[in-house]
This record gives sequence, C-alpha cells and structure tokens, in this order.
Amino acid sequence: MKSIHWPKVLVLLYIFSLAYCLYIGVYETIYSLGIYIVIAFQCIGLIIFSIHLLVRKFILKGTFNLHKSLRFSIIFLISIQTLWIVTHRIEKYKPTYTISIPEAYIGYVYLFNSPGERKDITVNMKGIGYIGSEGKAQWRIVREGVDITAAYSTQQTNEINLYDEDSLQLTAYRVGCIVINDSNYYPKRNWDYAAFPCLDVEEFLQLVEEGYIDKSKLRKKVWQRSKNGGWE
Repeated sequence: MKSIHWPKVLVLLYIFSLAYCLYIGVYETIYSLGIYIVIAFQCIGLIIFSIHLLVRKFILKGTFNLHKSLRFSIIFLISIQTLWIVTHRIEKYKPTYTISIPEAYIGYVYLFNSPGERKDITVNMKGIGYIGSEGKAQWRIVREGVDITAAYSTQQTNEINLYDEDSLQLTAYRVGCIVINDSNYYPKRNWDYAAFPCLDVEEFLQLVEEGYIDKSKLRKKVWQRSKNGGWE
C-alpha cells in the first residue's frame, strides 16, 4: 500500500481552495471586488512564509529551510481560504422571499425598511412595499409570473429626512428604489450606471397624505439636535 504523498496533497488542496476563492471573488461578489480579498490572502501567505523563514534562522538559530516554511505558509493559506469558502457558503444559504409586482406595472418601486421579520412582499399599485429588517434573506422579483430579479441591477437607496417644526428632531426613513421596465431586460450594472431620481421628501409626503404609504409600518431612526448643533 502506497503512503500518501503529503506535499502533493497540500499543493492540490491549495490549488483547489485558491480556484474556488477566485470563482467566488469574480462571480459572487459585488463588482468582483472579492478578487482583491484573494490577492490579499496570497500576500499574507508570502509574508507568513518570510517570517517563518527568518524566525527559524535568526531566533531559533536553525538553518534556512525553504520546504518547511513553504509547507507552513501553504497550510496557512489553505486554512484561511477554506474558512472564507465555508463562511461564504453559509452566508449564501438564506431563505428566498418574493417581491410581487402588480401586473403590467412599469416605473419606480419603493421598498421601505420595516420592523419585523423578513417575508414575502406584495407591492401596491403605487409601487410601495415594506421589507422586514430582521433576519437574512435572498430576494427574487416576480411580475406576471415572470422572474425579473435582474431588476436589482437598477437598485439605488435614499434616506427621507424629516425635521420637526423647531428643527430639533430629525426622523429618517430608508428606502430602496428599483426601476421596472416593460421589456424585462436589465443589463448588468457597472460603475458607469446612470443614477435616477430616488424618492424625495415632497413625493414621500404626498404619498403619505394620499394614503399609499403607511408611516406606522416604516422603520425609522430619530436624532435629537445637540447643544453644539450636531445630531445624536
């Protein structure tokens, strides 16, 4: 029976974990920014290799041993890359809830943060919906039975800031805005994506007055003006 050749096993594990991390970094992080995390891992591994090499030589009064230092740094890289993969997989494992858009609806959808657990959402005819803020979830958007989750590529966020009469109190409501078109085609978002007007204070107040937005369902943040003029 042949013994396991551990150097080859470690190299294969390193290559596999690195390849998986590169896949996550490129395809499963926003704008592929995760690739920089993978690069940082390799830089840290190189630093660990150098430190291990120098410690053995000058502190432990041994000799330079490239193989042991390399093995140590590879084990370290396999460990942190595997930890990142596992963490990412766990993070991806979330219940999926549906945002239902009214049939033939075209225009802006306004999704307000709301107290309570996350659950399926039905947007009203004015494009208003309330997203629970407790728990983790993935979202899909459906209109007329068609999955248009790609519409998230148009998403932007805004805060509605309301001051009381004497400007001593500020109340803020957070809202996410999505554009729904009639073609069901949404190009992948990039850095050059043109911003569109998200709900402003005047529109918000008008929708509240008309009864389309229920302020009691909104999660809010309240700040008081301090003596030095700031907010706390």
